[in-house]
Amino acid sequence: ACATEWEAQTRLRNVNQARNRAALVVQTAYRIYASRLSAEARMDRARSMGTRMKAVKKVQACIRAWLKRTEPSRKLLAGLSKPRSTRKVFPAVACVQRAWRVYSAKKEIEMRRLNFRKGWEIKEARERLRLRAITIQKYWKGCKAREFTKTVRKVRHTQAVAKLQAVWRYMGPLFKWLRMTEEHRALRTRCATLIQSGWRRYSTRLNYRVLRLKKKIDDMRQFEHQAAIKIQTYYRMHRAKPVIALKWEAREREE
Repeated sequence: ACATEWEAQTRLRNVNQARNRAALVVQTAYRIYASRLSAEARMDRARSMGTRMKAVKKVQACIRAWLKRTEPSRKLLAGLSKPRSTRKVFPAVACVQRAWRVYSAKKEIEMRRLNFRKGWEIKEARERLRLRAITIQKYWKGCKAREFTKTVRKVRHTQAVAKLQAVWRYMGPLFKWLRMTEEHRALRTRCATLIQSGWRRYSTRLNYRVLRLKKKIDDMRQFEHQAAIKIQTYYRMHRAKPVIALKWEAREREE
């Protein structure tokens, strides 16, 4: 009897471990698949919630049928794996466990629905914020475009005014010259000639003075250069005299 109970416990433990591993593998694969889904796929997934619920009900019906078929063997194994003192309370424990699983499954479904609703609300809030930002950017770009247009118009107006002023400054003296008499024109010509001759004399004298100053500066620089060369020559001679004297003394001693 002890061997049979030990074998039953080992078998039940192995079955539970296999179920836990399978559940972990399925959950991991499902989470990876859900993280890879795009926004459109998630929307399609939300739309196909009814189909999923039907599939879930179908799977639940199959699992319940399988559980109903294997209930005697499972009860036997569970009864053998329990001590004799706890075999009498097994039906009550199974009922409590069943009720708890149903309650936890309902709570999980409710939490998933709440999370789905919260995610949808967050997505709608983000969309509203995006539309508000687009509206603000549109008005800001319109304001900047209007300011740029005003600046361009102002620059063009300034350029047009400057062009008109230049034309007027060029044509005004010409109109005045055409309205003048012959005597007035001759007087203006003589005055212009006198001013030009006076300016040329002044500029010529100024250039002559500048040339004289440049010549003096060049002479001073040449004199300084020659003086520096003279000083360097005498300094080298002074430094070379002791060396030459030592060389002559050494040569006389050798002779």
